[in-house]
Amino acid sequence: MRAKYIIHTVGPVWEGGLKGEPEQLESCYRECLQRAVKCGIRSIAFTSISTGFFKYPLEQAATVALTTVKKFVEQTPKAPDRIQFVLFDDKTYTCYVNALSKLGLGLFSLIG
Repeated sequence: MRAKYIIHTVGPVWEGGLKGEPEQLESCYRECLQRAVKCGIRSIAFTSISTGFFKYPLEQAATVALTTVKKFVEQTPKAPDRIQFVLFDDKTYTCYVNALSKLGLGLFSLIG
């Protein structure tokens, strides 16, 4: 892997959504982005955090991920210029595309 930095985060385990999972997932994305800003990173890529082994529902995770990143970019002048989502299967990719459409967001790069 040709990367100068790797920022690691551990997302929440899905327990029905009533134990703070959305806030925890939002924090994962926000903290990674804050670390990127602190390190001067201009490009960052995310997977769909917590949607595999931790069983976070894809549709909900996509909405949290995309709204969190959008909010961060709008509020942070030194946010990375390039933010990508690298999605490893068709189902995940489709959920993120649908979330983009529902949220009216078109400025994201999704790699499926």
